[in-house]
Amino acid sequence: MSTAAKQYRKLKEVNKNTSPEFQENLILDSSALDFRHRKNTSKSAFTLIEVLIAMFISVMAVSSTYMLLTYSRDILRSSSNRIEAMNNARTAMEYVRSLDFDSEKLDINNYTPTVNGLTFWYNVAEYDGNDALKQITVRTDWTSELSDAVRQVELVTIISAPLHSE
Repeated sequence: MSTAAKQYRKLKEVNKNTSPEFQENLILDSSALDFRHRKNTSKSAFTLIEVLIAMFISVMAVSSTYMLLTYSRDILRSSSNRIEAMNNARTAMEYVRSLDFDSEKLDINNYTPTVNGLTFWYNVAEYDGNDALKQITVRTDWTSELSDAVRQVELVTIISAPLHSE
């Protein structure tokens, strides 16, 4: 026999042995307990303050995530612009190095040519007072996405006169 069945039998015996007044009081007490129990289990809801605080926290989380993504995008664009400027400077340096040492385009001076749609600046100077060596400085510009400032990439190389003239 289960425990619940035993308790039910015990209650039945108590009810048989008690007076009708006691049974009526027992019913009233149990109904009062049921009422208190129902009162505690009523539906609960969030207050307006709690909803407003939750909305504020959500808005702050979303806006900070948006700002972080925007900043990351700007850094990515700035890096891409810098890489492009570096590649342009390498292209310009290869162009200058391909020129003949005695070419007019390698006379001591500043130049701003446009080659294949790429405009760049380069400078040719004697290296350490030696006529057989020339220092070439190539510079390209790029704009930073973070500060809208114009930045520069500069490459420097030294070329020498051919050792054997034909």
